[in-house]
Amino acid sequence: MPIDNPITSTLDLLRSSSPIPITKPQGRLSLSPTAVISNITNAQIVYYLPYEGSIIPLWDRELDRWVYRQIPDAGVPHNIGNANPGLFDLYAGIDSSVTDFFITTQGWSSATARFRPLIRKDGIWVLDFGGDDYRLYLGTIQTTGSTGSARMQDDLNQRLLFNGWNQLARRVQRFDPTASWQYSGASWRNQNNSAANRITIVDGFGTTMLDLTLSSRANAPTGTIAEFGMGWDASPTPSEGYNAGFPGDLTLSTRIARGFGSPGSHFVQICERVSGGGNVTFYGSYLGLQGLYYC
Repeated sequence: MPIDNPITSTLDLLRSSSPIPITKPQGRLSLSPTAVISNITNAQIVYYLPYEGSIIPLWDRELDRWVYRQIPDAGVPHNIGNANPGLFDLYAGIDSSVTDFFITTQGWSSATARFRPLIRKDGIWVLDFGGDDYRLYLGTIQTTGSTGSARMQDDLNQRLLFNGWNQLARRVQRFDPTASWQYSGASWRNQNNSAANRITIVDGFGTTMLDLTLSSRANAPTGTIAEFGMGWDASPTPSEGYNAGFPGDLTLSTRIARGFGSPGSHFVQICERVSGGGNVTFYGSYLGLQGLYYC
């Protein structure tokens, strides 16, 4: 009995089906129509683009099996329309009347809880709509802005687009643009009294790593200590990882790599305070938070 040569044999994934997927989704979500890695603000359209390949597995509940579709080179767009600010899961599904697939969103019940459960189906992350209706989970996004005209953002200080597949290390960064300012308060406050001095991320799984370094500089008079901190979902009092600057002009840094432990939207805030009663000069411009987020 002849045996096919594995070098010359081919498998057409677009026509094949299997009870268990033989490939993971090969695309990535992006706010750019052409680049899978980009820094973009004020976007209204999200795109699913080919990345590691162009194959996407989808559950066909009528056939009761996985089927495969091809991600077009131009990607598949989804316009968020008149969405309100909030958290949304992005998922892919199929319509038995057409050969293509569609992308749409499912809003969360709250900032910490999904409306549809996220489960594994044959090892593939899906949103469970009930009745053997499973939609392929692509990622999670947080929209911002005003009611009825929300927008999307994925940039250095707000990584609000999370990919459920083919995650990459993305740079995160927040430096206060002010060159210097003074503070003498003994109470913790947001750096330069600004809630903008933070990094915000979205984590679809609750297990993703955020690797951050806080670099701080202050000039404190004798008898006074400048202190700096990171508030992980905490503001203005830091939750961990703060360091103290002794009298004089010093630049200090501390690094923390960890996750938040729950899915949803999270932030890390830069905090500061003064011990000893003196007036301290704090510096910004090129100092603050920077690191990597895997999304």
